[in-house]
Amino acid sequence: MENDETKARPIEILGMLFTALVGIITLIFSYRSPETGVSLLIGIFIVIGVYFLTDFLIAIAKRKLAQIDKNTQDISIIKKELKELNDRLNFHSEIARLKARVEHMENESRKRKGAIDPRIVILIILVILLFLYLRTIGLI
Repeated sequence: MENDETKARPIEILGMLFTALVGIITLIFSYRSPETGVSLLIGIFIVIGVYFLTDFLIAIAKRKLAQIDKNTQDISIIKKELKELNDRLNFHSEIARLKARVEHMENESRKRKGAIDPRIVILIILVILLFLYLRTIGLI
């Protein structure tokens, strides 16, 4: 595959054809009048110089614009990644906040040493009811 810079562009082909045409015209007029041929030859050199200078400046501008487009795309990708990272950091801060709340609740539950477990109360009631049942039956 050819690179974009090595591929002949239509404007370059047109410039080469124009240069060849002007060269042929110069040869024809140089046989008729040498002064006209020299002035045409100087004009050809000036036009060719202006053409290549313009082509060079356009190529530089295109490269710079392509680099600006690439930088714009890179910046948008970086913005997306930064937003994702920010969302992750917010998620981590929420997790840290929830961990702190759970730890606080665990500390509060450890501080209550006088609290009775409801299962123990239910077991005591069951034992009392069993004792009353056994007494009404007459086993105790």
